[in-house]
Amino acid sequence: MIQPLEQGWSTDAPHVEIDHCLRIPRHRGARLRGDLEKAEQYERRALSIRQKRIPDSLDLAQSFNSLGNIASRRGDLMTAEGYQQKALKIRETLNPGGQELVLSFWSLGAIYARRGDERKAHDFYLKALAIAEKTDPDGPMVAACESTLSSMALSQGDLIKAEERQRHALEIQEKLIPGSGEVAQSLNQLGSIVERRGDAARAEGYWRQALAICERRLTEGSTTPAWKSTRT
Repeated sequence: MIQPLEQGWSTDAPHVEIDHCLRIPRHRGARLRGDLEKAEQYERRALSIRQKRIPDSLDLAQSFNSLGNIASRRGDLMTAEGYQQKALKIRETLNPGGQELVLSFWSLGAIYARRGDERKAHDFYLKALAIAEKTDPDGPMVAACESTLSSMALSQGDLIKAEERQRHALEIQEKLIPGSGEVAQSLNQLGSIVERRGDAARAEGYWRQALAICERRLTEGSTTPAWKSTRT
C-alpha cells in the first residue's frame, strides 16, 4: 500500500509513489500489450529515480533485469547482456545465494542460448538450477531449468541425462500445475527421448498422455498461463 505524504518528509518522498506507479501498472501493462518502446520508457524513468534515491539496491537490480528482458525481446542481445550483468553484480553483492540470482542466471543463459553459445548458456542454467534447488526445491524455476537442460542434453545426444532431467521437471509440474500445457510438453519431450532410446511403446504412452491433456484443455477452453493456477 502506498502511504500518503506526511509533513516533514524530504522532497524525494513523492518518488515512492512515482516509482510504484511507473514500475507496476504501466510498465507491465505496456509489456503485456507488446509495446516495448513504452515499457522501456517507463522502466528507464523508474531506473533514474532509483539510481538517485537508492543506488545499488535490489530494486535497482530489478530495473536492470527488466530492461534486459525488454532489450532481449527487441533482439538486442548485446544490450540485454549488459543490463543483466549489472543486475547480477548487484544481486551477488547484496544478496549472495538469494532467489533473485536465479532470474539473473536464467536470463543470461537464455541470451547466450539465442546467441548460439551453448557452453555458456549451459553454465548459466546450471547456476540458476543450483540456487533454485536451495531456495525453492519444488518450485517452478527448478522445473524450468531441468526442462531446458534436458533439451540441451538431448541435442548433445545424452539421452540418459535428458530423460532424468525431464522426469524431474515433470514431477514438479504435476504437483504444481497438473493437467497444464507444461505437463503436456514434458510428456511429449519424454516421448521423444525414449523413442530415441529405442523404446517405442513407452514413447507412445507418453504421447497419448500428452494428447489427452491437450484435448481436454481444448474442450475446456483453458487459457490459464503457466504457473498461474498455483498462485493466489
